[in-house]
Amino acid sequence: RNTMSSIYSDRKRVEISGYIAQTPVCHEKGENYSAFTTISLACNEHRKEDDKWTQAVEYFTVYFNNGLAKIASSLKQGDRILVDGKLRNRHWTDKEGQKHTVIEVVAHRDGLQIFSKTKSETDEDSTENVIEQSA
Repeated sequence: RNTMSSIYSDRKRVEISGYIAQTPVCHEKGENYSAFTTISLACNEHRKEDDKWTQAVEYFTVYFNNGLAKIASSLKQGDRILVDGKLRNRHWTDKEGQKHTVIEVVAHRDGLQIFSKTKSETDEDSTENVIEQSA
């Protein structure tokens, strides 16, 4: 495999971990697209500012397509996950003519690992410590 082509093909690759900030949103299959699920992923960053440690939280939208859409739709707010995917820029113009751009993560086909699941109302344990990798 050519090293340079490998570097360029992976340049938008991203690996991101965090906690699901909101209930996943499922989008049913449409006429021009297949089913997908979106989540908001909260990622904590600890930094030292003026000899004090502070925590900043950044939120990323992650898209799961095809088989991963169903798995992602079963996740809950607070679940800790790791996503392997690629960056995508999405552009649109709103009703007022304002142009917008957002950077999103599109998960690879096998790019989801679940590190911990939050307690559901039917679970006995407060946290399941599971590590799953989607197939």
